[in-house]
Amino acid sequence: MLSFARAHEQGYCGEGRFLGFMEGLRVPGYEFDAVAVAVPEVHGHHKAQNPDLTSVTHIVFPAYACEFSGGETLDEAEARYTKMLHPAEIGRESVPFVKMSFDNPRTGGGSTNPGRALTYPRIVRQEIPEPANSSGGFVEFENRLGKVWRVEWDGGWILSGEASGGPERRELSPDEVLELFEAALRVGARP
Repeated sequence: MLSFARAHEQGYCGEGRFLGFMEGLRVPGYEFDAVAVAVPEVHGHHKAQNPDLTSVTHIVFPAYACEFSGGETLDEAEARYTKMLHPAEIGRESVPFVKMSFDNPRTGGGSTNPGRALTYPRIVRQEIPEPANSSGGFVEFENRLGKVWRVEWDGGWILSGEASGGPERRELSPDEVLELFEAALRVGARP
């Protein structure tokens, strides 16, 4: 992993990029397909014991390409690195990059932030069926490439966004919506 990282170090982190990654890593016995790099503003290592090292340390770890958008804000990069990815766990499973917003008038649940926020795929899976039989209910999700899908209840499951070809809307079954979501997460992942 370190040899791969060193050989590709020019492509990781540019101006305003807080989590860099390079696809193509292959390590026998592991499913990782990328090497990721966290910049000092994200990782904060050495702050307590040797703060002079923090600004010159980049943390390199094995990763999955589906975990990164390449456009994470500083707050998003910190959340991904410190709470969501667990980079020190060599046997970890992938945590695909996904953002979501939702509203469920039936239960009163929904997003409180403007726009879509980072979340775990299991949360999106959990929320997709929830707006059933609740007029105005929706789940909107964004994958790592910035493609957005919106599923809403209007007497049936209506899909709009990237997968429906843009402004067109089409009706799907709940299983088809979940299949579409899983496919959206796998973009950039090894088949």
